[in-house]
Amino acid sequence: MCRGFRQGYHIWIWHGEEGIYRKNSNINYHLSEQPVEDENPLQTEHHLQVHTQEVEPNLEIDEDNLNEGNRVDIDEENINDDDDGDQLNEMLDVVEDQFRTRSGFESLTEACELPLYHGCDKYTKLSAVLTLFNIISNHGWSDTSFMELLEALQDMFPEGNQLPKSNYYAKKLLCPLDLGYIKIDACPSDCILYRNEYADLHRCPRCGKSRYKLGDQIIFDGTKKYPSTKKHAKLLRCYKDRRIKDGKLRHPADSPQWEIIDDKYPEFKNEVRSLIFCLSTDRMIPYGSLSSLHSTWLVSLVIYNLPPWLCMKRKYMMLPLLISGPKQIGNDVDMYLAPLIDDLKKLWDEGVTLFNAHADENFTLREMLFCTINDFPSYGNLSGYKVKGKKPCPMCEDDMKSTYLTHSRKYVYMDNRRFLKRFHPYRKKKLPFNGKVEEEVARKALSEKEVVDPETLDALQVDVTETLCQFEMYFPPSFFDIMVHLILHLVQEIKLCGPVFLRWAYPFERHMVTLPDKVKNPARPEASIIQGIISEMVTEFCSEFVSKLQAIGLPRSKDDGRFEGKGLVGAKVMSAPSNLRSKAHIYVLQQSDEVQPYLTRHKQVLASEHPSRGERWLMQEQNHTFINWFYDEVMQELSNDSNDVSNTIKWLAYGPRESVTSYEGFTING
Repeated sequence: MCRGFRQGYHIWIWHGEEGIYRKNSNINYHLSEQPVEDENPLQTEHHLQVHTQEVEPNLEIDEDNLNEGNRVDIDEENINDDDDGDQLNEMLDVVEDQFRTRSGFESLTEACELPLYHGCDKYTKLSAVLTLFNIISNHGWSDTSFMELLEALQDMFPEGNQLPKSNYYAKKLLCPLDLGYIKIDACPSDCILYRNEYADLHRCPRCGKSRYKLGDQIIFDGTKKYPSTKKHAKLLRCYKDRRIKDGKLRHPADSPQWEIIDDKYPEFKNEVRSLIFCLSTDRMIPYGSLSSLHSTWLVSLVIYNLPPWLCMKRKYMMLPLLISGPKQIGNDVDMYLAPLIDDLKKLWDEGVTLFNAHADENFTLREMLFCTINDFPSYGNLSGYKVKGKKPCPMCEDDMKSTYLTHSRKYVYMDNRRFLKRFHPYRKKKLPFNGKVEEEVARKALSEKEVVDPETLDALQVDVTETLCQFEMYFPPSFFDIMVHLILHLVQEIKLCGPVFLRWAYPFERHMVTLPDKVKNPARPEASIIQGIISEMVTEFCSEFVSKLQAIGLPRSKDDGRFEGKGLVGAKVMSAPSNLRSKAHIYVLQQSDEVQPYLTRHKQVLASEHPSRGERWLMQEQNHTFINWFYDEVMQELSNDSNDVSNTIKWLAYGPRESVTSYEGFTING
């Protein structure tokens, strides 16, 4: 109610009132004016509902028709609940059970209700701190710059303001929301982790060395925040509830591998809230470009339940495991992954009981690891497969052909013609290749179900193979290392596992770029990274309940909203003359295929009523009378409960707005 009533809302039909809306005297121009400051001139589904309900209170929106042929827009805005202001009290209700002490909860509750300064009704102490933390998290500010900002704001605000005096007190305010982490020591020789039966030992029972003190494995769990809000609970169901199923590969759920999992484990499939994870491991240097002697290993998880445009965003990445340096762990990574593997096994075998905010009920959460994403050396460490030497390709295995270059002292893999069709002309050429006719055929890859257009991907596979064969004609043999050979298998992996952009390492590498900025203590880089990540997670979680805060780790495009058109300057509302609106309306109706049957029927009615009139007169009369006749005809059809009138016909019958918004400057398509 703080924003008043919507302009043009003069027919009370949105609050349960009964009755049928009666059309205005001018039946074609009854819609309310559009606000001047409209973030999206082509209104989304919410506006379509307003548009419809102003005219017909019982009209239902067919979401399938509205989104037919387009991506289902399940983004941050239309997933969000229809709340305009801050919901900090709701946040406190969500996290109340997670506080270790009652005093921590009470101090946060007090900060939620305390105005930032006397007379301030826009910000409370808590919302102000969250806003500042949101800014520094999005832009990577240092603690020093944040301290200077707090000092400047303290001087600007009135006396007695509640803004924290330093970074320490600001973080202390949010300390009760700390998710925490578990730190586990490891043997210097990578023999064991000091956990479970080894937790109280001071020496390794295998090598006898003293307990690892300088480098600790740090583990923390960040998965609990996702089901805790209704918006995220809805997002986790989108792959089942609102995914477009037309045989195209938009999401891993469209892939044959996902279908095999559903067929093999029907109970897991039937629980829509079950999580499908993708695991990634990669090495990073916490000091940026200052030193390359210290290696830190990150283990990340992403959730494939999310819509494809959100799966790989930093906001939804979890860091369940961080393995500290300074040395690389190599093939001993399996020992360090043991805590995570135990958790994943528990989630698969037993599950954990969680509260679902969207359904307002408890449920047993189970998960499955769908795939892993690594660079090729890390793949060898994780899988145990040898990724060097004669047969390093995990797809070809023993069928792989290699050549050793004596002077370069390396193996190369040049027999790409084996992947061509049997009678391809390249197979018979000798001079451009190795001087031989290629008669061998590469071993077929794993079979797959054809859920995508087979001609498209098969043609792409031919193009890839022919391109590599052409490279053989011109490039020296040393060019063809294992990374070039792996290109041959990319199309096959698309067929089996889904789109490439959901299975490559670029999003994780972009995430790692932000982590060196969190290193405040060079002596303990991993601990600094963990503290920074936890602070960011707490801020991001709280920001969900504060209006007008940008989500952390979910960048907004500079062309956001401009692909549908966006006014820049000089906005003003104009009312077009009724004759121009009528001409525009009749032109649109005549160009619509769905309206053609109505046009034919109306012309037959005119011809029967005026049998002596010619074709020219009938056409002119139809241009003058069709709009009113069309509206009456559609309204009569809608009064029948068993009508099959489409949404397009309904919108066209209601007609255009009485007023339009014009701009002196307008941008579209970026």
